[in-house]
Parts: sequence; structure tokens; C-alpha cells
Amino acid sequence: METLERKLSIEQDCQKAAIVGLGGGGKTQVALQFANSVLERHPDVSVLCVHVMKTDSFEHSCRELANVLKILDTVNNKEGVRELVSRHLSKRVAGKWVLIAENADDTSVLDGYDGNKSILDYLPETESGLTVFATRDKKTAQRLAGNKIVDAEKLELATATNPFNEILLQ
Repeated sequence: METLERKLSIEQDCQKAAIVGLGGGGKTQVALQFANSVLERHPDVSVLCVHVMKTDSFEHSCRELANVLKILDTVNNKEGVRELVSRHLSKRVAGKWVLIAENADDTSVLDGYDGNKSILDYLPETESGLTVFATRDKKTAQRLAGNKIVDAEKLELATATNPFNEILLQ
């Protein structure tokens, strides 16, 4: 965790990571453990979560985030609230954050279809933020996060308490 925290606060060269594993394989548990560790050590870092399984669930998550972040304005269309959250997290005023993107499994949803803007287009990539994707598919994980991947199925109990050291020391 120290390596990850250092990257968030000083080096800031890791903006994306992924947790990969089968359904029920502990991806969410690893993400929650990581989030709790970040919150304990860095109360100034915001930990946020969005569901990216479907466009509707992503829009709903963004609306909830906009309410929590107190940035919801008169935007009523679906693309508007997504853009609002993305713009906010891209600004310095948002501070440091970790965004957990749950259920990042369907590439047609992540990449967009029928000419719609993709979910990935709305996930900000800034030096002050880290997006952690939780996915069942290793190829999707590699595409989203390169080699910054934690395999939830291969974690031993000792490693599970500190999973992100493994990916950030590569």
C-alpha cells in the first residue's frame, strides 16, 4: 500500500489499475480493502465507485456521485451528468481520488455502440486520480490497465492484504 500511496501523492504515474477474477472471486473485496486502506492513511483522498456493467447503471452511479460531490446542477439528460462528473474529477479542486469501476466486463458497453460516446470517454485520467477496474476478463483488464493488474484468484492471504504493491513494483 505504501507504494501505491506514494504514487498517488508524489510520483503520480499510475492512473489505471485492474483487478481481474471470476464472479465471486474476491474482486470487490480486494477493491474495498484497498479503499479502506487509502481512507485510513489518507483522509484527503476521495474513494468513489461507479458501476459500468450497463450504460444505465453508469448513468445512475454518476448521478449519485454528482449528488454526493454536491455538483449536481440543472443537468437532466443522461450525457450531461456523466460529463459533469468527469469534468469535476478532472479539475484540481476535486483533489486526489480513487475511482473503482465495478463490472467492467462488456467491451461493447465500455467502448460505446450505435454512435454513442463510450463509458471510457467519461472516466477521467488525471495525475491526481486512480481508476481501478474490476473485471472478469483478463484481456479487458490488460486493455484497460496495461500491466497494472491484480489477479484476485492468485492472491494468497498475505498478499491479499497488500495487493497493489505487486502491480506497482513491476
